[in-house]
Amino acid sequence: MQLDRDINPNGKGKYALIKLRDIPGDPRTPEELAAAILRHPECVDFGMKGSDSEFFPIRLKDAFAPAALR
Repeated sequence: MQLDRDINPNGKGKYALIKLRDIPGDPRTPEELAAAILRHPECVDFGMKGSDSEFFPIRLKDAFAPAALR
């Protein structure tokens, strides 16, 4: 199986992680979360290729997840 990373020439992938533990409070709606991200932009991790925080997200219910996790 080939995993599609979709890395752009600038090293940025197609996903970003929102580190919810870095956001104080408990945003419950998309609007509250967007406002919290604006107040705490450090909670967003772009996982740039080659960085210490590089990642590859996998949805566990995806049909290809079992093969990707092996």
